[in-house]
Parts: sequence; C-alpha cells; structure tokens
Amino acid sequence: MGKFNNIFKSLRQTHGYSQADLSEALDISKSSISMYENGNRKPDYETL
Repeated sequence: MGKFNNIFKSLRQTHGYSQADLSEALDISKSSISMYENGNRKPDYETL
C-alpha cells in the first residue's frame, strides 16, 4: 500500500489540514485518517 498513503498525507499537509480538521471536513474518524496515512487501511469506494 505504498503510493496512496503518501499522496493522501502529502495532499493533506500541502493544503494545511491537520488530521482532526480533515476528519471533521470529511465526516470520518481521525483514526481512519491515521490508518490511511500509515498504510494500514485504504478508504472504500463509497468513502472516496
């Protein structure tokens, strides 16, 4: 799961969002954001 997590984190940081900010904006948990960025999980198509 190499590319997605790196791009996801880079985009979040480039746009100045914290994990908490992004989780609130997307209405998903902060732990989900963290798992996406750490490569432990990918969002399903419905979430995307």
